[in-house]
Amino acid sequence: MSPEFSRVDYLLNKYVNGTIRQDELHELMKLIDSDDNQPALESTLDQMWEQSRRADEFPLINKEKLFESIHRDKNHKNKQIKYFRRGHYVAAAILLAVMSIGIGFLTLIVRHNHGERIAKILPGSDKAVLTLADGTKKYLGSGQGQVYAGNQVQAFNLSKGTLSYVKGPKEESSKIEYHQLTTPAGGQYQVILSDGTKVWLNAATTLRFPATFSGRERLVQLSGEAYFEVAKDKAHPFRVEVNHTAVEVLGTHFDIMGYPDEQHVNTTLLEGAVKVFKGSQTALLHPGEQAVVGQAIAVSPVDVRHAVQWQKGNFDFSHEKIESIMRKIARWYDVTVQYEGGVPNETFNGVIPRSKNLQEVLDILQLTQSVHFKIKERSVIVMP
Repeated sequence: MSPEFSRVDYLLNKYVNGTIRQDELHELMKLIDSDDNQPALESTLDQMWEQSRRADEFPLINKEKLFESIHRDKNHKNKQIKYFRRGHYVAAAILLAVMSIGIGFLTLIVRHNHGERIAKILPGSDKAVLTLADGTKKYLGSGQGQVYAGNQVQAFNLSKGTLSYVKGPKEESSKIEYHQLTTPAGGQYQVILSDGTKVWLNAATTLRFPATFSGRERLVQLSGEAYFEVAKDKAHPFRVEVNHTAVEVLGTHFDIMGYPDEQHVNTTLLEGAVKVFKGSQTALLHPGEQAVVGQAIAVSPVDVRHAVQWQKGNFDFSHEKIESIMRKIARWYDVTVQYEGGVPNETFNGVIPRSKNLQEVLDILQLTQSVHFKIKERSVIVMP
């Protein structure tokens, strides 16, 4: 390893770890400005990027901010810098510095010590409403116990926000009872259907399903977003209907997003195979593909991790405009969104934990300097 390579690596890691001295920061800036040190920079940045990628954490990226935070740091001695790791998110507000290189992007995460306001608008939680066939409503949360007892099936509210249907001792009848599980804005829940299929409901989502399946197919209806792990049963295909679109499977893992305020229904396949139907149009999806359904069905390969990050507890923004981002935020934090002075035209990339309160999430977006926010009661005002 050359002395230049070693020194660049050493100083960059000190910068990221928050231990760099002021004189070392000046030295790092000079090294960055030198073309001779580009190979050392690229190697170190690539290693850092790979470390972040393996941890499934992709911090918010603004590609136009080329090492801006390093240059801003040169006259400020009291800043702490932290690398974004799983479970290591101590920043109250985050400033991003990105260097574009041929092999990828490095994101340096910078924490500024200042007295930011911590909003009282907290993230969503495990809560839902179960509506029975007779209209009775059961409010589900952290409590446990039986919430429904029918002839063919019983339903129990389990820990960790899960409703589970268990077949009862009596045989099936021709009568089908439909239940409806609804998560409000600011809620999420999981349901295990009577056939063993597991469904995770995102915020502001409704799933209508039979208490116990009968007939030739297993049919459910969805509004919102849900992740499905369908129990295999070749004799009884599983079918999801959402916004005039249908998805049919035998046994597979997939995500469907079909909110009423979104223009498209997106079906993303992780495992198995599904058929997507829109009127007379059909498309067969293979793992790693997504169907975007509007007037027509468009199928393309995607990184499926983006579609299921919400189920893992994260927001995922992939080349996403602020309007789309704010719709996700509005659902999870149960707030309304207004725009003043026009809508910012930039797109954003990154992953932010959904466990953060609203102000923290907005701080992260705001520090890209592409968008700004004000909070008034339960309304977020978006400004360029």
